[in-house]
Amino acid sequence: MFLRERFNDTLALVMLIGVPVLWIASSWLTLPGEVVGATIAGWMLVVQFYFRRREPSEPEPPPPAE
Repeated sequence: MFLRERFNDTLALVMLIGVPVLWIASSWLTLPGEVVGATIAGWMLVVQFYFRRREPSEPEPPPPAE
């Protein structure tokens, strides 16, 4: 579980840093608009996932009485 969380966090960090670098480099490269649009969508999904407001966890219901 820990390795999976660390992998997801590392991948998100690479994407959050790498995508703006790609946007800056797109001024020198000729990238199609679809590629830039896809990076914007992906970048926003990562940002929304990590900065979403989490609901407080509800207490677990008691076990059923026998």
